[in-house]
Amino acid sequence: MARSSACRPPADKALASEILKAGAAAAAHADAEDRRKAALKESNSATREAETALKRATEAAEQYRDGLLQQTAELGRTPAELIRMKAAMEAAKAPTAALAAEIIAAADTWATLSERQKMVDATADPAAKAQDTLRKQMAFLREEVDAGRMAFDAYIAARDRAYNATRGAGQGQYVNGVLIGEPAQL
Repeated sequence: MARSSACRPPADKALASEILKAGAAAAAHADAEDRRKAALKESNSATREAETALKRATEAAEQYRDGLLQQTAELGRTPAELIRMKAAMEAAKAPTAALAAEIIAAADTWATLSERQKMVDATADPAAKAQDTLRKQMAFLREEVDAGRMAFDAYIAARDRAYNATRGAGQGQYVNGVLIGEPAQL
């Protein structure tokens, strides 16, 4: 029976040595390839983690920037303008045109009613302030009139005492500026 050439030992020792070296080199190459694949896999994992971290940092920075832009857009706006602006942004996100139109209509209704209420408050407030000012002025004038009345009464009493002190008996007396007990003949 004939032996196959693959199972037959080589006739030449040099050839056998070369085959062994080639087998060792192939094994080393396979090990190197396995290490390269493992390193590549680890590198890919690290790259994915770095990409994920970069993506999260980018999203956070974009959100912060968007928040600042939003705040900048809101500066100096009235409440009605803010509602309309926010409604326009939400309407843009609405899944249907009908829903977007309802959002805009609701915001316009709110803004209109809010502005009307503000006008009512503005017109009612000055009237209330004017009434309060008038009440305070009236109270002040009453106090001044009462103080003036008391000063006038004190003046009359002092004058009466002075007249009465200089007049002789039987000539009548002044009481509150009125001569009481006038003599029958002047």
